[in-house]
Parts: sequence; structure tokens; C-alpha cells
Amino acid sequence: YLLTHPWPRETLPPLDRVLRHDGSAADETPLTWFIHDMAVAPAGQGQGLAKRLYEKARHGAMQAGLRCSRLIAVQSAARWWQGLGYAPVALAGEAATKLSRYGEGAVVMGRQLGA
Repeated sequence: YLLTHPWPRETLPPLDRVLRHDGSAADETPLTWFIHDMAVAPAGQGQGLAKRLYEKARHGAMQAGLRCSRLIAVQSAARWWQGLGYAPVALAGEAATKLSRYGEGAVVMGRQLGA
């Protein structure tokens, strides 16, 4: 499975909470394609399913007008995401505080989606 959603670019979604949009954000708020979670069952691993799933969803995000993506790599997944063009993103303030809740070694990563 792959769970993604648009999210304001300069913030991070809350951990272990319901995602809500209260309509208070201005229409001009730049959105990013946020990859919230992805997993492939052990029986399907090693067959390229994760990359195919990602590419299909990336295409949908681009069709929806999203041009950049962010995610939080956990459990040593940063190297895998780097293979798809993601790089670490520096954070400050509230976003850095939220990141600390994801556990040691969690890394915010981002990339432009391109064509």
C-alpha cells in the first residue's frame, strides 16, 4: 500500500492524529505531495512493486498539479528514497519539534517531481 496526500509544504503532518483540513489555510499556500507511508508485504518484496506503486502515484500527484514531494524516512529508509531522487531537507521551529516525535534517525526528505 501507499498512503499519500497534499500537505502545506513548510509544515509536517501530526504523528498519530487524524489529518484535518479546516479551510483556514489561504488558497495560495504551496502544497507538496506528502508520502505518509508505504509498505510491501514480504511475499511481494524484491519484485519492484514499491517503485511501480510510487511511479503510478507520482504521476497522479503531478496530474493534480503538485510539483514537489516530501516524506519522513524512518527505520533506515532514507537510502532507498535517495534512489528515487529524494534528499534531506533542513527544518527549524515547529517542524523540527514534530520530526523529533518520529523517533531517532527520522529524516525529512524532499524532491521536485519533474516531468
